[in-house]
Amino acid sequence: MFDDDDLGAVPSASHRGFRGVRWELDAAFRRALARRSTTLFDVAELRSWRGNLGCLPLPVRSALLGGIVTPQLRAVLVCTHSRPAFFTRAHARVLRSFSPIATQALLRIHARERERALLEQARWTNLRLRREIGERIAAERQLQQRQVALIQGEELSTLARVISGIAHELERPVDFIIETHDTIQARVATLQSVLREHASALDPAAREHIGALFEDLHDLAVRHDRGTARVSGFLRTLAVAARKGGDGAFRRAAIDDVIRESLTITRPRWSRLTITHRPSNLDVECRPLELTQALMNLIDLAADAACSARGEREARVAIESALDEDDLVIRVSDNSGRLADEAWAGIYFDPRAPAPGRGRLPLAISRNIAVEHRGALDCEASAEGTRFTLRLPRRQARADARA
Repeated sequence: MFDDDDLGAVPSASHRGFRGVRWELDAAFRRALARRSTTLFDVAELRSWRGNLGCLPLPVRSALLGGIVTPQLRAVLVCTHSRPAFFTRAHARVLRSFSPIATQALLRIHARERERALLEQARWTNLRLRREIGERIAAERQLQQRQVALIQGEELSTLARVISGIAHELERPVDFIIETHDTIQARVATLQSVLREHASALDPAAREHIGALFEDLHDLAVRHDRGTARVSGFLRTLAVAARKGGDGAFRRAAIDDVIRESLTITRPRWSRLTITHRPSNLDVECRPLELTQALMNLIDLAADAACSARGEREARVAIESALDEDDLVIRVSDNSGRLADEAWAGIYFDPRAPAPGRGRLPLAISRNIAVEHRGALDCEASAEGTRFTLRLPRRQARADARA
């Protein structure tokens, strides 16, 4: 069968050796396509046959050509023989009688090949569409991750400025309280000295009452010192955290200091909770403010779970850090003993997934911070409780990482 667009091409044939072969449309083929039987006594004498004898299944010396022309196809029915001048007029009559059967067979062959070609084209189209859809989904995910990273970076930068401003504004009233307390202490000491000098003029009941008042004042002064020291230390921690992490650059930081800063900020919320921290004396290249935020989220989630299950007095949270080859591993564990379900094990890492409690978004934020640090965040639930594992490379292979 010849292609209508290119009569020299053979898209369909009864033998696969003819498919894809181009034949020169010489006078013999043109007579056959005009429905006139043509006998070739020696095919080797024709240039078009000499160039295509290699594709024929058997040795050929003579050929008989008959035309098949219908509205659906234009084809040539070819009968070959290995001897020259083999075909006669009787063979031509047989060929013409065989033409309708050959036409139907060729139509079926062409239909199957066209169906196969359409199926192959549809398969490649589906593969291309699936690849394009996958690339678009991946591009959308990358865009969402970049948007989250930009928003998170801006939020952290804003948070650093706010924390720094709050710490600066609170330093003055705290300093005033400390100075006033020192003045009051000095006045109380002077009053106590004067009363000692005139103690002989007082009756025993008055001396006893005044002594009890001074003891109360001493206790109040001690508690006042502890409270102001705690507030002052808290403000220093906030100022240091904001100063170290506000510009978003990677720095080498002692992980024990980062954990202590996270505990200092979160501890007032869990005043009765037992939180243990085992120092490791390790350092890591990180964005300190982001890492502090990630640890604060994990500590809050663990403390919330433990207090909900055990009560604040019996709740326990343990924090430890260690080396695992070239990675720093930070583990935050609780004793909730009731979170061995799928909620903490997986769906909390998707901010859009439904999950109990308030840990969905903080955990997703901590995971994004871990990914930004080329690390990972895992969650394991057991009968004892939940353990968050934050894994970070100790050294960042980035242009902005510096010691």
